[in-house]
Amino acid sequence: MNSAFAADFLAFVRGHASSTPQGQSHSETDHLEYHIPVPTMRAYVADWLAAHEPLSQAEWLHTLDTLYNGESLEERSAAGMLLKHHKTYRQQLPLDHLEGWLAQLHGWKEVDATCQTVFTPAEMYKRWSEWEAFLRRLAANPNLNMQRASLVLLVDVVRSSDDARGMALGVELMEALQDERDKRVSKAVSWLLREAVKRHRAVVEQYLTTHHAHLPAPTVKEVQTKLATGKKRV
Repeated sequence: MNSAFAADFLAFVRGHASSTPQGQSHSETDHLEYHIPVPTMRAYVADWLAAHEPLSQAEWLHTLDTLYNGESLEERSAAGMLLKHHKTYRQQLPLDHLEGWLAQLHGWKEVDATCQTVFTPAEMYKRWSEWEAFLRRLAANPNLNMQRASLVLLVDVVRSSDDARGMALGVELMEALQDERDKRVSKAVSWLLREAVKRHRAVVEQYLTTHHAHLPAPTVKEVQTKLATGKKRV
């Protein structure tokens, strides 16, 4: 099986590694980090794909398996970009295969590269019964990175769709995770609530009224500010 993309990408990040982080890093990864700016990585992925397409589905899966099992944060971030580029293959992806990839992620930056705005609301609602069970399973996993993934995967769903099913599941998962104080989870709860304000405002207000005593003070403040001003902070 051809792993040209994975090999080329690893050579690229090693050749562009920075000894100084690009800004302050709070990614919390336990993997090697080359500190490549995301726009630089994104441009490389787009250029490589333009020069080497089409990838077969088998090549795509093999490449992603290689990247998710690589040595660095950047390889896992590139995997998220590759997921976003191939809609047809992504829509056919078995969720247990995705779960295996998520198990290789550590820290908010790696999780978000795969989970933030990669899978669209339309894709998820087309297979909603599968996604619903899958997200519940992630939230119940003792791995905090999987717990974060369960919430971040719903951020674009509640932000971009009026469908009540996504918000109802979000409430269920937040209730299950709201006592977790690790920032990977508590900040994801805040993010999900804030992004839901535009389309699901009444549900957010009710959630905050019912659960504010269980939520970290910064989460309550951020959501209240979003409700009042439309911003996270003022």
